[in-house]
Amino acid sequence: MWRVLFYATPVSLVLALLFIAIATLAVAWTSFHSRGGVSRLARATLVIASVGYIAILALPIGEGGGYEGSRSIQWDPLSFLKDIPLELEAVKSPEGSYLSDGRSVVHSYEELSQAEREKWSNWEEYDYFAYGPAENLTVTYPDGNTVPPDEEQAVIDQMEGMVPDEEQKMEAAMERIELILAEKAVNALLFVPMAVVAFHAFSTWAPRILFGPTLSVVIEAAQWAMGAGRSTETGDVLLNTVGSLGGTLLAAGSCAIVTLAARRTKRAFHAEA
Repeated sequence: MWRVLFYATPVSLVLALLFIAIATLAVAWTSFHSRGGVSRLARATLVIASVGYIAILALPIGEGGGYEGSRSIQWDPLSFLKDIPLELEAVKSPEGSYLSDGRSVVHSYEELSQAEREKWSNWEEYDYFAYGPAENLTVTYPDGNTVPPDEEQAVIDQMEGMVPDEEQKMEAAMERIELILAEKAVNALLFVPMAVVAFHAFSTWAPRILFGPTLSVVIEAAQWAMGAGRSTETGDVLLNTVGSLGGTLLAAGSCAIVTLAARRTKRAFHAEA
């Protein structure tokens, strides 16, 4: 799944959605003229696709070991929205590290308050606190007192290459945010074609609407039952449901367009006759 995300750009997602829309129109046109033939094929396709979805999304195929028996459930369906500001906050968050001589230092881009210093010191006894960009570092003791110039320079020399550029950290954070959003977009998009197939497989609205969400719940339940380290998330069910409802509306709209076009064509033919 994660391998797919590296190819999930805004352009590729739009192109995929456009392809699905065109394919949905084609299926609607075929269904209108075949009078029942598509329904039988759609039911068979739905069974095969459902087994494939469960195998790919739920079973630990290709997963590494070490997570047997591990299960977790994320009940908050919008938890991913909280991850985005956390990624942005992490850009300027302090980082602790060790120098080559074994001493430790906390680096931040802005000078920490005394309360923040004490918070870090409670976690570990750091020798120095440094702040500023790599080219203009200021080093202090944990109590905030300045370090003698020679000692400060020695610390700065050892920190060379350890202080990441703030712009690079922001770029890395944005890449992680894009991955988060790409994962959610793919989760929704995956269930659009499944809903289109379900629309033509069933003749009533209840199974058309409920098939996608039900399949999503089955997949998440299977992930939990496998206990292979994958997190079961209600957010995935929500996004799958959004995609499924979008696919149902797309299929219904395509059928309406095809029916309307056919009626206009028939009227035009009779008018000419």
